[in-house]
Amino acid sequence: MIFFFFLVKNIDKIYSKTLKEKYIYGIIDLSFLVLKIFCIYITWTNLSVSRFSVDFL
Repeated sequence: MIFFFFLVKNIDKIYSKTLKEKYIYGIIDLSFLVLKIFCIYITWTNLSVSRFSVDFL
C-alpha cells in the first residue's frame, strides 16, 4: 500500500492535469470506496476476518 501511494504521488509530479489523469484518479478513488465498503461488510459479518483485513492493509 505504501508503494501504491508513492506511485500515485509520482504520477502527480510527472504528468500535468490532463483528462487522462483525472480519469485515473477517479478510478483510484472509486476503488478505495469499494474497498472501504467491502471492509465494512466484512466487519459486520465476521470480526475475525476484518481483523485479518486490517492487518493485511
